[in-house]
Amino acid sequence: MRKSYHTLCGLVTNELGCDPCNGDVYIFMNKARNRIKLLHWEPGGLVLYCKLLESGTFGMPPAWRRIPSAGG
Repeated sequence: MRKSYHTLCGLVTNELGCDPCNGDVYIFMNKARNRIKLLHWEPGGLVLYCKLLESGTFGMPPAWRRIPSAGG
């Protein structure tokens, strides 16, 4: 989960075929599901929300679309 704005925008564009500046929220989760990043466009620029759980894991939504891991 070392990726930041530019790399995550590249994943949204190249892997999902979407525009990261369209107002949608894009969710990225590590394999252990204890870290999560949300990428979102707001007027004025991109916002990256990050959270690391001290214990436990994030649940996986039933309609989750997986992108193969790009490493890191």
